[in-house]
Amino acid sequence: MISAKRQNEILQSQLEIGDKSADEFIVGSNSSMIEISQLIKKVAPTPTSVLIRGETGTGKEVVARAIHRNSRLINKPFVIINCTALTPSLVESELFGHKKGAFTGAGSDKIGLLEKADDGTVFLDEIGDMELEVQAKLLRFLQTGEIRRVGAVKSKIVNVRVIAATNRDIESAIQKGEFRGDLFYRFNTFTITIPPLKQRVEDIELFANYFLKEAVAKVNIQVDSISSDAITVLQTYSWPGNLRELKNVIERSVVLSSGSEISAEALPLQVTTNPQISSGSKSLIENRNAISDEYEKKLLIYYLKNNNGNVVASAKDAKISRRTFHRLLEKYSIVPKNMRQ
Repeated sequence: MISAKRQNEILQSQLEIGDKSADEFIVGSNSSMIEISQLIKKVAPTPTSVLIRGETGTGKEVVARAIHRNSRLINKPFVIINCTALTPSLVESELFGHKKGAFTGAGSDKIGLLEKADDGTVFLDEIGDMELEVQAKLLRFLQTGEIRRVGAVKSKIVNVRVIAATNRDIESAIQKGEFRGDLFYRFNTFTITIPPLKQRVEDIELFANYFLKEAVAKVNIQVDSISSDAITVLQTYSWPGNLRELKNVIERSVVLSSGSEISAEALPLQVTTNPQISSGSKSLIENRNAISDEYEKKLLIYYLKNNNGNVVASAKDAKISRRTFHRLLEKYSIVPKNMRQ
């Protein structure tokens, strides 16, 4: 286990990118993450569009912010657009804005998100979940840079640096006709792929101690360290929710800890339950992936049962989009109505 003094030294040395804030990009010692930090430094000063790929909870927004902070646009706007929330009926008003009286309920002028990002960076989060009609409208903007508020007569040119992110297999979605190939290639100029936490075991202790400091400040409960036994448990868990799940586990454990140290007993059941591991010819990675799938399926069932089979409410609790939740249900052949209490 790393001593508290050594942990602080590592944290200081690894916070290479960006200022000290809640969304720091921590490099760690994983070779893939070291390469990603180098890619960020290379691409950040350029106007090149970036596509960030990775599972839910791996820190795609953190990477996007790191690119913005290390670019010439650091003092310009950084605007996040949640693509899962863009419906065809709302997209024009949300992205392009509207004039007062343009439609019922438009009581005043509204600046669209793209105009707010003018001369700065726009982060398009979860582009893989956009509906096709929304994709077409976004593509037109990316081709021309032109926006026109709903109800306006004149258009306006805005200049933004585009960073997009997805947890979806976009190539497969293109083949199924669910995503436009021309839009994908607009984003895919420069790609950064973030590995899941289960492939970054060597950095779990680093992140756990970082999230411990955040949790202590948030909940105002003094916990100074994480026991070596707890660290071992954290390193053997598969982390289907990645960094986001680890952060939540550490905060929960701080709340439940009875002393100044997080013990293994303070960790939640899904982390401490020993999985069934194949003793046959499967490799470590194969076993780890199987464990991850097993826990992911259990979590989906848990969310559904908690919400009486309601997919919308379950997706909200899981903090993922409804479409992503549906895809996971299909992956594991889970029928929501069977989860009703």
